[in-house]
This record gives sequence, C-alpha cells and structure tokens, in this order.
Amino acid sequence: MKKVGVVILNYNNYNLIVEKANLLNSYKCIQKIVIVDNCSNNDSYEKLKEIENEKIHIVKTKKNGGYAYGNNFGLKILEKDNYDYAFIMNPDIIIENKELEKIIKKMEKNSEYAILGAIRTSKGDIYNQSQFWNIPTFWDEFWEYFYIPRKFISKKLVKYLEPADKIQEVGVAPGCLFLLNLEIGKKVGFFDENTFLYYEENILAKKIKDIGYKSGICLNSKYIHDHEISASKNESYKSIKKYYYNSKKYYYEKYLNINKIQKNMLGILNRINKIERGIYEKENRKTETTNSK
Repeated sequence: MKKVGVVILNYNNYNLIVEKANLLNSYKCIQKIVIVDNCSNNDSYEKLKEIENEKIHIVKTKKNGGYAYGNNFGLKILEKDNYDYAFIMNPDIIIENKELEKIIKKMEKNSEYAILGAIRTSKGDIYNQSQFWNIPTFWDEFWEYFYIPRKFISKKLVKYLEPADKIQEVGVAPGCLFLLNLEIGKKVGFFDENTFLYYEENILAKKIKDIGYKSGICLNSKYIHDHEISASKNESYKSIKKYYYNSKKYYYEKYLNINKIQKNMLGILNRINKIERGIYEKENRKTETTNSK
C-alpha cells in the first residue's frame, strides 16, 4: 500500500487550516498531514500546535519564502519519511475522502504520470474555473500582454471536462490541488524556490515534462475550490503584481531561455501593461465613486 501525505501551507489563516486538518484527520486514504506555517506574523503556529497529533504534523519555517519554499518544506518531510505520494492542497479546497482515493488509485495504475489533479468546480457544482492550461511558451506570454488577444485566449481556456473513468493528459494542472509522485518530484527538485508567488505549477509541470513524465486530470474525481482565502487578503495589490511579474520574468529567462531581443520586447510590454492597468484601475475607482453617490 502506498504511503500518502498532504501538505497544506498556512500564512495567517489558522482558523480555516484547523477546520481543514480536522476533516482530513478522519480520511483513511491519508496517513500524514503536514501543515507548514510559513512564518506567519500572528499566533498561527501556536494555535495550530494545539491540534497536533500522531497524524497531524505542525512545522514552522524560519522565513516566509513564498509558496514554493513553504510547500517544499513540507514535501521534503514526507519524502524523508519515505512517503510515496503527497497532495498539495490549498486551505480553500473542499474534497471528500472518496474523491482523493480515486486520484490515488489512478496514480498507482499510471506510473507515467507525476502529477494528477481532479475536476475543479465552485460551490453548487458550477464549472466556471479553468481546469488546465498548456505549459506557457514565449508567444503565449507575448500575446497575453495585449487586450484583444488576451480576451481571445481567456475564451479558449478549458472550463468544463466531461466526467469519465480515465485521465485527461494536460500541460499544467491547477496548483490548488494535485497529487505528486514524490520520487519524481525529488528528481526535479520539487518546486523552484526562486519564485515567491505565481508560476510555481507552470515551472514544476515543465520540469516534469522535460524528464519524460506527464501531468493529468482524473475525470472521475472532483473538488470545490471556493476561493475563500486569497493572497490579496494578506498582501497589497501592488505586492501581488510585483510577485507575478518577477515570477514571469524568471520563468522566461530560466525555463524558456529567451534571447536579448525577446527580453527587451517583454520589458517594453511589461511597462505598457502597467500603464494600461493603472488607467483601468483609475477609471474603475471613478465609476465606483460615482455609483456610491
């Protein structure tokens, strides 16, 4: 029988983490739950330690190194303890034991897959969230800077998958929930800790593909992603955009190996995009002020 653990990253949201951990504690398919407090600036760690038991393991990082750093902290604990698989799970995920079991069974029978996710829904079984996307290329990123192409690209995102007893091979599975084969994850160094936020699943999927393994979605399993927690609650919008652009730039240079001309092109587009976003936000604030009168 495969040993399966879960890694959940916490930053100042211990109330939801406690609720999630207590639920997972009753799931038979999970042998260990590693909750990583990513150096919260409140009393999260102390509150979480109160629910620690033989199955729930609470650890705290020495710094807030971001999403990749925090999740790697937990993954390395499970890998060191000879676990086979690990679920990466956001606190705002709602999933039943039987749905996790389906993913595990598919992983056991399909060794060519290093990552397996499930069908993502909102509350009420609404399929309004992107189910997967391709590993971004330079031109994918290039056209995303422009308003009209960006709208066209967003319309092409896959938001519905037909339930079936099989795996849909994908480029990138959403990082809010997926099962990782720890042996393969170790081969590629798990997440790349040079990103603080964003692009983590893109980079991991590319590293895995580059050594000959696949990412997929289990079409017979589903979960709810209700976005109850978002990074914007803990960070300013300005900081979020900074993380996003820094990760994007790192991905271009490290994993797409773009040349000097391409770097200059993207640098110009980045500046234009910031100006465009500033104008949009200014007009949006005017509209909100007018409507509130």
